[in-house]
Amino acid sequence: MAAEVEQQNGAEGAMETGEREAVALEGERRETFRRLRESASSCGGEREKDVEDFQPLQMQVIDAFWRCFTSEQNDLALAAVHALGTIARISRATSVFQLFVHLRAASDALEIYAGREDVLLYISQLTSIKRLTTLPLRSACLLYQQFGLRHHQRRPDISLEELRDLLVAQSAKFAARILQSKQTIADIGQIMFTKDQMVVLTHGRSSCVEKLLRDAWVKHKKRFSVIVTRHEEKPGYFVRTDVDLLMESISANGIPVSNTSVCSIGRLMAKIDMVVVGAEAVAENGGIVNR
Repeated sequence: MAAEVEQQNGAEGAMETGEREAVALEGERRETFRRLRESASSCGGEREKDVEDFQPLQMQVIDAFWRCFTSEQNDLALAAVHALGTIARISRATSVFQLFVHLRAASDALEIYAGREDVLLYISQLTSIKRLTTLPLRSACLLYQQFGLRHHQRRPDISLEELRDLLVAQSAKFAARILQSKQTIADIGQIMFTKDQMVVLTHGRSSCVEKLLRDAWVKHKKRFSVIVTRHEEKPGYFVRTDVDLLMESISANGIPVSNTSVCSIGRLMAKIDMVVVGAEAVAENGGIVNR
């Protein structure tokens, strides 16, 4: 009981820290926008575009999101950055301030759209993910905007076209950095396999965990077995889930894999050597939010 309370307190602490970090980032963004407005006013009373000018951008950011999402391995964060990069490229902004306003409007529109129940249901069916969250999308949108804002803070005299080029290039580099980060995690993670015939427990389908296990077996010749947790299904009711996709993927490489109910984890822990899970978000204190 004490352990459960401690675990719950730790999770709540991680979430509170993550919320404080998000508030801090939002405060930084608001402060930068305030300074940009003052700068625009002092340079001749430059104003924001009318609300109706945002409507085409809002439709275009959603179209760009779906174009990337359906072709780039169903990655919410990658699709979000690709969509914002498209807006940075096609925006008809005439100033740095207007470009940031367009990006923020597009980001807000994308977050609202992706948070709709019908959209979440469709994406969940498309990816076979039962407990889908939009945390990766929101984080990616925020980080992308922060990238531009921090460049402006370091170089207040940066030109519109130079900033636009930086933002477009950043969206193009994002996918490569994701792949590079996954490879780095997989390479460093090999030190965890200290012996053969280890039993690895994982929960949900994480592309990082999947690559870690696959590289350990194929590239580094480690030998182990995997147990994947599964939530209970209604009797006679079966839906193909991300757990099924994960099991098919790693078993195709010859890795022994089985699944178990989350309710039976307690009795299995005595024979588990390692637990590896993915993260939808990482808090400032190192805590993780798992799907």
